[in-house]
Amino acid sequence: MAIATSKEMKEIEAGSLQYGQTYLSLMQNAGDRVTEAIEEKMEVSVIRCVIFCGHGNNGGDGYVVGKNLLARDAKVLLVMVHKPPVTPDAVTMYERAKEAGVEIVSFEEDREEVYRWMSHCDVTVDAIYGTGFHGELDDTVKEIAALIVKSDTCTFAVDIPSGVEANTGRVAAGAVRANYTVTFDCYKPAHLLLESAENCGCVMLADIGIDPRVHQQVPLSHTHLTNGFAFSQIKKRPRNSHKGTYGRLLNLCGSVGMCGAALMSTTAALRCGAGLVTLGTVEELTVPVSVRLTESLFLPLHANDSGRISAQNLPGILEKLKTSNACLIGCGLGLDEDTVQIVQEVLQKADCPVVVDADGINALAQDIDILKKAKAPVILTPHLGEMSRLCGKTVSQIVADRYNIGKHFAQEYGVTLVLKGTNTLVFSPEGQVYINTNGNPGLSKGGSGDILAGMIASFVAQGLPADIAAACGVYLHGAAADRCSKRLSEYGMLPTDMLTDLCHIFAENGR
Repeated sequence: MAIATSKEMKEIEAGSLQYGQTYLSLMQNAGDRVTEAIEEKMEVSVIRCVIFCGHGNNGGDGYVVGKNLLARDAKVLLVMVHKPPVTPDAVTMYERAKEAGVEIVSFEEDREEVYRWMSHCDVTVDAIYGTGFHGELDDTVKEIAALIVKSDTCTFAVDIPSGVEANTGRVAAGAVRANYTVTFDCYKPAHLLLESAENCGCVMLADIGIDPRVHQQVPLSHTHLTNGFAFSQIKKRPRNSHKGTYGRLLNLCGSVGMCGAALMSTTAALRCGAGLVTLGTVEELTVPVSVRLTESLFLPLHANDSGRISAQNLPGILEKLKTSNACLIGCGLGLDEDTVQIVQEVLQKADCPVVVDADGINALAQDIDILKKAKAPVILTPHLGEMSRLCGKTVSQIVADRYNIGKHFAQEYGVTLVLKGTNTLVFSPEGQVYINTNGNPGLSKGGSGDILAGMIASFVAQGLPADIAAACGVYLHGAAADRCSKRLSEYGMLPTDMLTDLCHIFAENGR
C-alpha cells in the first residue's frame, strides 16, 4: 500500500506527464473513478445528487462527476461553494459540464435552491478542497458540512474530506464526514490515521493512469506497516550462523516489586531472535527471575535503599556496554536520582543503539537535552502520558496534533520515536513515518509495553536500523495481539500470551 503526502502526490502527477498523461486527463480520470464508485454503490439513474465544488482542481473533479452522472440519467445539481473555478483545468471541466446541461448554481447566491435540493437528495459529493486543505474551515464550508449531516445522504469525498489535513490527519472543526472517500493512485496519510478515519469513512483507492515507472522516481516518506514489510526486513537465518550472529543485548530493567517487567522484556527479546540477552537487574531479583529465564545471562547489580539499581553500578554497566550491540533501559526501573544518573550516562557513553522505555523515559524527561549528546541511535517508546512529560504538552494537546508533535520531536532531538497507542506511529529523525493499523484493546494491560520494548531492542541488537527495528516491532506486536485475542479474547489475553502467537507468525513466514 503506497502512501503519498500532498507534495509527493504532486510530484507523482508531474512525473506522469512524461508518459503521456496531462493534468486535464488526470482530472478526467479522477472524475470518472468517482463516478464509477457511486455507480458501484447505487443505481445512478434514479438518484438526486448534489455536488459541492471548490474553485481549485478538486472542484474540477467534481464538475467531471456532475457531467458523467447527468449522462447516466441522474438528477444533478453542481454547487460552486465560494466562486467559479480559477485553475485552467477546472475551468475547462466547468465549461464542459455547463455545455452538457448540468444545472450549476452559486451557494452564496442560490442558498435556498441548494437547501431545497438537499432536502430530497440521495447522494452528495464533497469536491471542495481535497488534499490542499490546512488550517480551519470558513463558515460557508461548515454550513455545508452541517447541511450534509442533516440531510443524511450518502456522501462521497473526492480524495479527502474537506476539513481534513491529508498529511497529518488533523480534523478541523466542522469538517465533512463522508461515507466513502475516493482517493487516487496512492493513499494519503490521513486515510490511515485514527484521527481522521471517521471522517473518511470507507476509503476506495482508484487508478487514474499513473505510469508505474513514476513511482520508482518519487521516494515516499510514509509506510503502512504490513506483514510483507516486516518480513522483507527480518531475513531468514543463514544455515552457518551462530549466537554471535544475532547480537548481544543488555537489558537494564526491573527493581524490587517490579520483576515482571524484567521477565517480560527479556523473554520478548529472546523470542524475537537475539543471540545473547543479558538481564542487568538488582541482585534480589536474579534468583527468582532466573527460574523463568533459563536462556538469559545475568548481570547482578547492587540496589539502593529503594530497591532500585544504584548508580554505583555505572562502571560495570558501562564496561558491559562495550561488548553489547544494543541496550534496553527503563522497564520497571522505578524513578529516583540513581535512575536519572544511569539513564543519562548510558545515553552519553553507549556506542551501541539504546532503546529507552517506561521509567527510562521518565528519567530522561528530567533533562531532555541529554538526547542531543547521545553517541549512538536512540529509540524512545512513550505512551501519551510519557510523551507529555517529554515534550511539555498536555495529553489532550498531543491527541489533537500527535502527528506534527511526534514528527517534530523526532527530528529536533535526532531520535526514533514510537508514539504508542491505538494506531501507533513511528517517526525517524530523517522524517520517515511508519503507520500501524493493527492491534486491539486487549493490549491495554500492564506489561504490553515491556513486551514491545524487548521486541524492538532484539531487532536492533540483530542489526536492523533503529527506525526499521521499531517499525517491525510495532507491527509484529499488534499482529500477535490480534491473533491472541481470537484465541483467548481481548478480556482474557495477557501480554505474555502474545509470545506464543508471535512464534506462530515467525514460523508461518519461514523465520
